[in-house]
Amino acid sequence: MEKPHPQCADGVLMVRPQAFGYNAETASTNTFQRDGEPQLAASARELARDEFA
Repeated sequence: MEKPHPQCADGVLMVRPQAFGYNAETASTNTFQRDGEPQLAASARELARDEFA
C-alpha cells in the first residue's frame, strides 16, 4: 500500500502589505499592537516594502 502524501501546499501566495497601523478591534488580543506610535507603523511599512522588493 502506498503512503499518503503529507498535507502541504504546492505553492505560497504572497500579498503585498497595503497599510500598517493600530486596529482597536484586534488590539485586545494582539499584544504587538500599540496605539499612538505612527513612527513604528511607518518603520514597519518600510521594512515590509523592502522585503517584498
